[in-house]
Parts: sequence; C-alpha cells; structure tokens
Amino acid sequence: MNRRKALVGISLFTGGALASVVGFKWLKFSTSPNFDGLIKSKKLLASLADCILPKTDSPSASECNVHEFIIKMIVESTDAHTQNNFITGLAEVEEYSLSAFNKYFSDCSDVEKRQTISYFVEKGKEQSGILGKIQNKILGKSFFTTLKEYTVIGYFTSEQGATKALRYSLVPSKYNACLPYVAGEKSWATY
Repeated sequence: MNRRKALVGISLFTGGALASVVGFKWLKFSTSPNFDGLIKSKKLLASLADCILPKTDSPSASECNVHEFIIKMIVESTDAHTQNNFITGLAEVEEYSLSAFNKYFSDCSDVEKRQTISYFVEKGKEQSGILGKIQNKILGKSFFTTLKEYTVIGYFTSEQGATKALRYSLVPSKYNACLPYVAGEKSWATY
C-alpha cells in the first residue's frame, strides 16, 4: 500500500468518525426535551434563583415565584436546544453538588452554593461576538446564561420585584427622559 492511499483512507475514516460524533450531538440536542425532571426540580430552581437574587431589603427571587416563571418560559417559549441544555444543566448541578459536598444543592451552605455556581459560570462561558451568536443559534444558550436571563426577567416583571426592588408609580405621568438620578436610588419600574 502506498502512502497516498493510506492518507486518503485515514482521512476518510477520521472524517466519518467526526461526522458521526457531530451527528450524534446534533441528534441529542434536537430531541424533544423531557420536562418531567424540570417540573420536579422546583426546589432546585428556587435555590439557584435565590443565589442570583438573594433577599436583601427587597424580596428574594423565590419569594417572587421566579422558579415558576423559569419553568413556564423553558416549557413554552424556549427553543429545543436551549431546553435540552437547561434540563441537562439542572441535572449536572445536582450531580456536582452530590459529588463535591455529598448533599443536594438546596441543602448546601451559602459558600458551597457559591462554589457550585462559580464552577458552572466558568464551564458555561460563551463565545463573544459573531461566534457566540452562531453557537447560540446552533447549539442553544448555555444553562447558566438562560438561568440568569430568566431569573432577572421574572424578578423585575413580578409584582413584588417591580414594587419593592424598583421605584413604582401606579399611574405613570408623562415621559421625561432626563429625570435626575441620585447614586443609590432605585430605578423606575414604570417610567
């Protein structure tokens, strides 16, 4: 056998193996998600949301039922790739906390929760720019990006978040684009 035939054979074999791996991953991300685990993980989602927006002088994320909002958003208005990433990410959070601390995430201390969150922040860092947009379009958003996005949206659109974490005016007056702002003041929810 000469060298050219060997190189062609090796490259075809490698290309076929790479194509099958990519096809398998694409099939895995394109399958319809299993929402049973998502619905059963309300306590985990509440703990994760409270790590992002804990209780201060305003209510925590779980007090605003953000975990219910996240489940609704994942089930009803998220693409299949991001749904699969999110459900897989929830399972990975529990696996990590069980292996690292020998307890479920919601039972961990604040320090252990922060360590777990920082692990997933590092793991889920996305590309920036055009590569990040392509990655999000093809593979879906990462678990932690979706979690942060839906936690913040759910919190500040809830009644408690809008009225207690932000300044709220029941009947907003005319639009004034140049309101004076003093450092440390709350933002407006209705302006």
